[in-house]
Amino acid sequence: ANSTSPEEIKNSRDHRAFGGFSMGSVTTWYTFVNCLDEFRYFLPMSGAMDYEGDDVDAAVTASGHSPEDFFIYAFTGSDDFEYGHFTRQIEGMLGMPSGNFISADSEKSGNIAFRIKDGYAHDGRAAMEYTYNGLLWLWN
Repeated sequence: ANSTSPEEIKNSRDHRAFGGFSMGSVTTWYTFVNCLDEFRYFLPMSGAMDYEGDDVDAAVTASGHSPEDFFIYAFTGSDDFEYGHFTRQIEGMLGMPSGNFISADSEKSGNIAFRIKDGYAHDGRAAMEYTYNGLLWLWN
């Protein structure tokens, strides 16, 4: 961005990501819902805000953005207490009839990559590994 004007922030959204673990993941989802104009990439890890995915889906539709306008790289662990809620939200988003969310292994083929790390729990080790791998993937 050449300045901090709302227009410049929106025009430079392709160079910006937001992510977090646990409550930071919940914050990431709320940032997605409320600030899709300002961020293109999202890295939510082990924290859900919308157990069905319909609020997240409605935000995309209301924003006027298309599925090509954002990418979500989501992580959780199979032994994480948040695994069920997080997985249900992601699966709900992917199942929405709007088609706003497309499962993918690359940004070219869709807009949400969901990874479950076998044996990982809700702890610092998981947060560090998810963050490291997510940042490498997003900024590669």
